[in-house]
Amino acid sequence: MERFWSKVRKTDGCWWWTGGRTENGHGRFWREGRLDGAPRVSLELLIQHRIPRRLYILHRCGNPLCVRPEHLYVGRQSDNMRDAAIAGTLGCQKLLPEDVLAIRKMLARGVHPDRVANEFGITTRNVYMILRGRTWGWLTTRESRISPAQPKSQSVAALGILQAPPRQV
Repeated sequence: MERFWSKVRKTDGCWWWTGGRTENGHGRFWREGRLDGAPRVSLELLIQHRIPRRLYILHRCGNPLCVRPEHLYVGRQSDNMRDAAIAGTLGCQKLLPEDVLAIRKMLARGVHPDRVANEFGITTRNVYMILRGRTWGWLTTRESRISPAQPKSQSVAALGILQAPPRQV
């Protein structure tokens, strides 16, 4: 895929994608009649087969324009959300992992969700979503110390594709 690699500027660190980008700065590449993520194409060229669409291509380096295979790993959507939360890049995120653990402790002690919401400046709905694990479900006491777990997907393990924990922040 000469056309793909002609759009990559290799450095000692990241390999920078210089081709097309999405609105939020992620590399894109047109191939076989569809637009794919440049990091996905990079890994698929290395391993010479397709990675299932349900799996994400994540960056250990935190650079969305990096296509260096050694900086990429395959994970799930929850791994992507965990990485973003740890890096503080989850959009309009108001809470830190320590806040979520404090919220859980307050709820376990019987503090009313309305009071918890007021204390942290979030909605009661957000408190219930934390309580039910719909948001921040990946966060455990161990992960709150910022030692992310390996991606757990059996599909990822079965593929054996460059699995690595994300960068430490």
